Amino acid sequence: MSALARLVQIHRWDLEQRRKRLAELEELAAKTRRQIAEVDDQIEEEKEHAAKSPEGSRLFASFLNVALTRRKRAEARLASLDGAMTKARAEVQQSFQELKKFEVASEQQEERRAFEDKRRQQVEFDELGLTSHRRRAGGEDPLS
Repeated sequence: MSALARLVQIHRWDLEQRRKRLAELEELAAKTRRQIAEVDDQIEEEKEHAAKSPEGSRLFASFLNVALTRRKRAEARLASLDGAMTKARAEVQQSFQELKKFEVASEQQEERRAFEDKRRQQVEFDELGLTSHRRRAGGEDPLS
């Protein structure tokens, strides 16, 4: 395996790892968004219960404080995840560009090798043709 092919392999693995990390962050962000929605749903549900009973309305203030604290923590976690996802996306993009650079270089190297092989083969065929022509011109039997 050529050095360029090995570099392509390494950068491909690196890109895959960065994509996996980004996917994990996106999943955590989605989970956090769901948690925020659940807290909002719980607040609405408790608000309805509080409206139906005098005891519920007294406890609603305590519940609301706890629920809003949970929501604020989840929003802070989401903001942190958004920053991490932005950074991870930039890393994925940079890693992809690096991979493409090495893939192009590897393809060019392969094309040069193929061209050199074809050129070498053509030189051999030309030499064989010249040898055959010289033998015929010199009166030699080309098959001997």
